Amino acid sequence: MDSFQVNVIGLIHTINAFIGAVRRGTVKKVVAISSGMADTDFVKETGMDIAGSYAITKAGMNMVVAKYNTMYRQEGILFMAICPGSVDTASQPGQNPGEFLWIFATLNKF
Repeated sequence: MDSFQVNVIGLIHTINAFIGAVRRGTVKKVVAISSGMADTDFVKETGMDIAGSYAITKAGMNMVVAKYNTMYRQEGILFMAICPGSVDTASQPGQNPGEFLWIFATLNKF
């Protein structure tokens, strides 16, 4: 539920809070940060069986972006989701050192 609250509901609230400013702006683009973990072909091809909640909610986030893009296309506003690639989050303060095991498991899938 935490992942859904952040990745889906949080994105919807953020877009709704700022859509007025985007409409008035000159750069009519909204960019969300997605993940390769939300790509069904990637998951099937690599056998990536970890981080289910994260992957499912990022896939939901991608659908939110697609729906907003469809809703605001005629106003010239572009909504897109991009994947930045691998990002080291395990070394961040407060992170569990056990996450390194997750990273190794992920890299082994490749």
